[in-house]
Amino acid sequence: MLQIHVLSGSLAAELQEDDLGPIIQSDKPVRALKEHLALRTGISRYRQRLFRESIDLRDDAPVTPRGHLHLVMLNFQDPEAATLQSLASACASGRAEEVEAMLQAPHNPNIRDLDGLEPGGTALQLASRHGHIEVVQQLLEAKADKDAAKQDGHTALHLASAEGHLEVVRELLQAGADQDRAADDGSTALHWASPHGHLDVVRELLRAGVKKDAVEQDGHTALHLASHFGHLEVVRELLQAGANQDHAADDGSTALHLASPHGHLDVVRELLQAGVKKDAVEQDGHTALHLASRYGHLEVVRELLQASADQDHVSQDGSTALQSAYLNGHWDVVQLLLEFPIGRRRL
Repeated sequence: MLQIHVLSGSLAAELQEDDLGPIIQSDKPVRALKEHLALRTGISRYRQRLFRESIDLRDDAPVTPRGHLHLVMLNFQDPEAATLQSLASACASGRAEEVEAMLQAPHNPNIRDLDGLEPGGTALQLASRHGHIEVVQQLLEAKADKDAAKQDGHTALHLASAEGHLEVVRELLQAGADQDRAADDGSTALHWASPHGHLDVVRELLRAGVKKDAVEQDGHTALHLASHFGHLEVVRELLQAGANQDHAADDGSTALHLASPHGHLDVVRELLQAGVKKDAVEQDGHTALHLASRYGHLEVVRELLQASADQDHVSQDGSTALQSAYLNGHWDVVQLLLEFPIGRRRL
């Protein structure tokens, strides 16, 4: 039996030979023992020091199945400026051995305002943004604050999602990061993954149960953003997950309004097949057909007309889709609208 005492003499842990088997067989037995103690005590291995008599045991020192060890628990210290710069550089570049050494010092993993990030930036945010999974794991093991936010409210999960770092996103979620945390502008991790087309990250977030219809300050959802940037697979994934296909932002725009003026035909078709309101109007009275006509996206206009969009709807400025196309010189769209066998037409 191996007994571990703190300096006061009280018993911190008592391990039977069966518990010690995997620890003894590890290539770093003392580190494995510290990891075991961390699960029991909640104290990161980086803050632990194990002594046999007066000898500070290295991570690769052997562990015997019987005897006594003493456990000392250190407090994290804030590093000096030069070390702080080194920590930032190591986290941004993924130099895990350097990060390990600094955490062993033990330096505070939650120090703020690291170089390479806006005010409030942390080591975990830097490593997450650059996709360095091993460093992220080290920092989480050191009890880095997984939900620490920059001055603008963005967390490590936001940054990893924006860059499409699936393994980092998964690690943060498994560590209990707040999956629905909103930054100052209302954006969540899902808002950041969707407009960049990071399908695997979007799927991971949806599997974790994120709020799929969370809104930014202007009322836009992840579906709006994916539609705006034409990411068909992300749009499809969000629709299949039950995202509100007709949600209107503060200006009245829906996903269909955002896809149409950019000519994202496949997205428009996907939204129409999902049954969106094809004649939904923005605050200024424009429909998706108005917008597609104004910007000359012939095939989008055709798709909307075939879906029975109202080509004679009049916006607040008195214009129809035909007038929008005419005033902007899109003659192929004008011809299509004139030839399409529906309704009256105004010029």
